[in-house]
Amino acid sequence: MQITITENAKKLFNKYIEMHPNHEVFLNFEMYDKASSMDGVIEVKLIKDIENYYKIPTDWKQIYISKNSLDALDNQLIIDYPDVLMIKSPNRTYGTRMAVEVVA
Repeated sequence: MQITITENAKKLFNKYIEMHPNHEVFLNFEMYDKASSMDGVIEVKLIKDIENYYKIPTDWKQIYISKNSLDALDNQLIIDYPDVLMIKSPNRTYGTRMAVEVVA
């Protein structure tokens, strides 16, 4: 998997990491219909416990992702923050107007 993070998204994540230095960025794709990866929502979270997740290198720093999310998402993702957080691939847009959830 290749994840590219735009400069604006890097700045956003850096602000969150600065406020929560013991957290890591985590992507989770929650599927509504387990038979179809087309039916679901992607979440961006800051989490502390990364033990059971896959580490994906990016052009910023590593991002963590669950096995189910790794299987469901396209192999190329772009995380952007033009004025709202969004995640897209060459084939589709996964989320726009996303929030970053901080998990204690």
